[in-house]
Formats: sequence, structure tokens, C-alpha cells
Amino acid sequence: MNIPILLYHSISENASAMYKPWAVSPSVFEEHLNYLSEHGYQPVTIKDIAKAIRSGGAGLPERPVSITFDDGVADFLTGAVPVLEKYSFPATLFVATGYVGQTSRWLAREGEGNRPMLTWEQIAALKRVELGAHGHSHLQMDLIPLSQAREEMITSKKLLEQHTGRSIDTFAFPHGYYTAKLLSTAQESGFSSACIVGHAMANHSDSVFALPRIIITSNVSLTILEQYLHGNRLHTKGAWRFFLRSSWRIVRKIKSR
Repeated sequence: MNIPILLYHSISENASAMYKPWAVSPSVFEEHLNYLSEHGYQPVTIKDIAKAIRSGGAGLPERPVSITFDDGVADFLTGAVPVLEKYSFPATLFVATGYVGQTSRWLAREGEGNRPMLTWEQIAALKRVELGAHGHSHLQMDLIPLSQAREEMITSKKLLEQHTGRSIDTFAFPHGYYTAKLLSTAQESGFSSACIVGHAMANHSDSVFALPRIIITSNVSLTILEQYLHGNRLHTKGAWRFFLRSSWRIVRKIKSR
């Protein structure tokens, strides 16, 4: 069974030119959820998906869909939550804990270093939202020492658990970049599942520590969303994708020096 896991970042009308693709307007977000609701898609969490994969694909509805958000920007509360509540959709929010209650300083190059982030009080109050860790400093984890990546994972998990009183079981790799060792490190750090990006469908054959998600940007119309949900305009999995990811890692290492 194919499982579309949709990845959003910001739900807002306002964004810099470079960040604009990642800021989906509240009206477009509502169009997406209305489409999903009208076409019989039933929302599930990452925990639901991981549990189903471990049981061989059983336990999911006929037309599952998962809504996820990365980072923890403050407009999740103002732009996304009202729409999620209107359609009774749960969501999974992956929080970069080092920026909670501050601003998205890692986005300074994109002109978004001052975008407000959720506070700990606001995060703790999100009772109908599955919370996940997104690292502490929002680093590209495949470019840093494995020991540092482990610390990033453990710190974000501990802080979320301390501030919310909830068990944090899932992780999303910042920027989506990962290696086989990082997948193992996520498991060793106490997580029971993890998400990447991939821009591909998840299915029962995937590792629960490398669940691919479909990137939703501001230009995703209902027509494009429908194509995504039917498996079109997405990336394929396999050796060629691994080669591209490895090659791009080399380029990013050079740029980061």
C-alpha cells in the first residue's frame, strides 16, 4: 500500500522571495485538506504508519494520508491548526528545539532569520498534534561528525519530553539528508521511527527509520496534489537515487567549507 506523507513547513501569506516556496497560504492549505476530506482520505500519524509497517502493512485505512510539518515556526499555530481542527485532521510536527521561543536564525541567508518560532508553552498545548524531534540546531546531519549528530538527536528528544511531558518517538532529519549510519543512530537514540524527504510515496517495504515524504510547496495546486496522491511527479527509489544523494553530499561539503 502506498502512503502519501505530505511535508509542509510554513502556513503563511508572508515570506521572503527565497523562502516563498515553503510558505503555503492558509487558503491553499485549506483547499488541500478539503480535497483530502472530500476524496475519502483518512489521516494517520507517523506512529500509525510505523506500527503498520512493522506488522506487514496491516492496520491502516483504505486511503491513508499523513500531514507533517517541519521546524516549528509560529504560524503553525495561526495558519495550520485552525484548518486541521476544522477538518479533524491530526498532524505531526517536527520541532527544531534550539530555536523554540526565538526566531528561525538558520534561515538568515533566505531572508527569514526573524521568522517567529513556537514557544514551549504553545508546543505543550498542542494536544491533538503528534510531536517529533527535528534536531536541536537544524544541521545537515550527514555533514557533521556522527557523535555530534547523535547529540543533536538526543538533545532535541530530551528537551521536547521535558517541556511537554510526552514521549517523543519519531524524528525527522533536517533538510532530509541522511546516511545508513544516521538511520541506525536515530534508533540508538531512542526513536522508533524517522522521516526523510525523498519526495516519494511511503509503503510497507520502507524502513521505519527512512519514511519518505512528499514536498508540498506554495505552487502545489489541487491538480498537482492529485497527481502526487496518485504517485505521479514523484521521485523513484533505488540505486540511482542513492547515487544522486551521495553526489550532492560531496557538493554540499565543498560549499560548507
